[in-house]
Amino acid sequence: MLRSRYLYFVKHFGRRQASVLLWGVRAALLARAGKAALATLRGGGGQAGKAALLRALAAYDPRTPLSHERSSNSLTSVGV
Repeated sequence: MLRSRYLYFVKHFGRRQASVLLWGVRAALLARAGKAALATLRGGGGQAGKAALLRALAAYDPRTPLSHERSSNSLTSVGV
């Protein structure tokens, strides 16, 4: 979902606005990961996995094409 939102912003508002969106979402995900990590330290059960997932989502780069997008682009360049 982050990639589609990023591509929409690039198309309609430009790369600068899309980058602002990207960093805003990344900051929000890192804040949520920090909150989940603190809850784990305080003894909240089940928050460690949530914190790891949120950190992984924050590390995701929506500017890179996904694997199925790369393979479909290679097929269209061949003329299939």
